[in-house]
Amino acid sequence: MRQFKIGDKVRIISEYPGFIEGREPTVGKVGIIQDIDCDRSIKVYFKDINNFWFYCFSNIELVGNESETSPKYTYDDVIIDPNDPRVEIGAKYWVGKTPTEVLLNARAEAVTIILSYVDETLFAPFVASALDGEGFSCLIRKKEPTYEERQAEWIKMNGIKVGDKVKILKEFSSKDLICEFFPDIKDLVGTIGEIKEITDAGIQVYTENKSNWWYWPYDCLEKVEEPEKKYVPFDLNNEKDRAKLRGAWVRIKGSRRLEQQIVALAINTQLVFLPDVVSVETKELLEGYEFIDGTPCGKLVEDEE
Repeated sequence: MRQFKIGDKVRIISEYPGFIEGREPTVGKVGIIQDIDCDRSIKVYFKDINNFWFYCFSNIELVGNESETSPKYTYDDVIIDPNDPRVEIGAKYWVGKTPTEVLLNARAEAVTIILSYVDETLFAPFVASALDGEGFSCLIRKKEPTYEERQAEWIKMNGIKVGDKVKILKEFSSKDLICEFFPDIKDLVGTIGEIKEITDAGIQVYTENKSNWWYWPYDCLEKVEEPEKKYVPFDLNNEKDRAKLRGAWVRIKGSRRLEQQIVALAINTQLVFLPDVVSVETKELLEGYEFIDGTPCGKLVEDEE
């Protein structure tokens, strides 16, 4: 049996014991294990509803944490001293009555409070006015994600990859990048370039003429969505279209095992002849075949204009 532990991220695969029909279902929800009781029941906290339920081992499955960018918290992050330099009025904190409780809240990314004031005369000196002045003994300050983590999240949200086009939105200073080298980039603002490489130090973007490239912070960039290219069948009454097809090599879409050369064209009937078939209409050629460089066997609509 899989050994679960406190802090694991899990998905609910079947309802908890005692689930009553009519209640909001939990199957498919993802939560964090907050506690494992001696009777082996598992307490799972759900951030979206700020609540928890108890499950058996058979009700849950482990969810990999490879996509998480949130920082991990340990007992070293727990604050109990009112004079700790990490204590700052107005900052966000997870709170708890004990170090274990506040650590579990942090790992589960439970609701944070804003610290209102500190009273060293109280047993629980950390006070939140929003909670009717309730005090707590322990804090963990919410960490801000690193540059690498913020960039990774931006890349994921925008589906960024090498080869994408991006627009340069603004300038940056040397402190905005991990790398120390940066150019005088005023003239590049507003231009569109292609992504050359994605690194932890920033994103390399070609200049418009691809004569050079520079590192850019992710928040200086905006993905440029290129319009989907539309193709129409070749018209064999058009000499330019016939010239593109004469002797061209094609293959069935998705198949790289058989490359064929076009051997003849029938202008009046819009037929293209290949060695392994009697004939293929230009419409069927577009729908089922591609040139060996991967482009469709058709004519770009913009080429007609």
